[in-house]
Amino acid sequence: MKEKNPFELSSMDIAEYVDFMAKPYSTWIGYSIKPHFNSNEVNPEWRPYVAKSRKGRIVKKKGELIKHYKPHKRSLLVAAASLSSFYTFAIDNGLCYKNPVKRARELSDHLTADSADKNFEGKRLSDEQWNILLKATEELANSKSKHERTLFLIASMKVLQLRISELSSRPVYEPTFKDFRFDGEFWWLYVRGKRNKSRLIPVPDAYLPYLKRYRKYRSLSDLPQSEDEEPIIMTIQNGPIRSKRDSKHVGLTARQLSRIVQHALDAAAMHCLERDDAQNNAVFTRATTHMLRHTGASMAVDAGVSLTHISENLGHSSLDSIQRLYVKSDKKTRATSTKYQSV
Repeated sequence: MKEKNPFELSSMDIAEYVDFMAKPYSTWIGYSIKPHFNSNEVNPEWRPYVAKSRKGRIVKKKGELIKHYKPHKRSLLVAAASLSSFYTFAIDNGLCYKNPVKRARELSDHLTADSADKNFEGKRLSDEQWNILLKATEELANSKSKHERTLFLIASMKVLQLRISELSSRPVYEPTFKDFRFDGEFWWLYVRGKRNKSRLIPVPDAYLPYLKRYRKYRSLSDLPQSEDEEPIIMTIQNGPIRSKRDSKHVGLTARQLSRIVQHALDAAAMHCLERDDAQNNAVFTRATTHMLRHTGASMAVDAGVSLTHISENLGHSSLDSIQRLYVKSDKKTRATSTKYQSV
């Protein structure tokens, strides 16, 4: 380890640090996320890196996880971006005069963005893949009631085209069921998105059965009422849902919600693995939470919904991003539509 002032680090130092993050000491790797401190004392079980089995892969021995530990490239890119932001702040405040991360991107292979990964990040699930995910999640919910929450979250993110943060509990806002509003003809969901901007999203009729099913699991009325202040997504303690009266803060953070989505993606990957469906398994092993939003928006485009309406539902300020991200038919549909085209 180099004992240097962070403002004395060179681009090569940063590149070597990123290379170290890609392959850290095995003793620095744990099997699960542990709190760094317990009662103001360092937790001896805490590790800065965590080895997890890849989605849809069967691991016989835990030791294999550490032996073959490999962080996702996007994680290293995010770490570098955070470092770059730190140095930009330092430069703005006169603490240093250069940003070594910029040059480090040319010195480390781990910081070279793969164009395939970039394309995949904005990719949607095909109709077939969405049906696989929905079926796998429904099977989870039917086998264990706690996954009713998983099914509701998956359906909400895709159908209502939400960011994961828009269902999360935040210091400035707690999404509750009263955010579902009925105007006498249509149902709407009120959300606060990026930069705390609010918007109303129309709720399709086909979504209401999932809302009713989840509320039945929560022992609530079929549909929300204007005075319904129960958090939309709540914690589960030892099985039953914990009442809001038991805690002032029972909503879940974006990270916790992402872990719930991950259960569904893992289930879909395993579903494909058990059926020797290598192609779709590969998709779900790389799928991200945000792909549900992309999928919902892309399917709305395919269904002929106005781009202006889609833009408003997503909370985008212009149509340019809609054209760039969502006006893309999935590969199979595009090939089928042109297969019998005449000369």
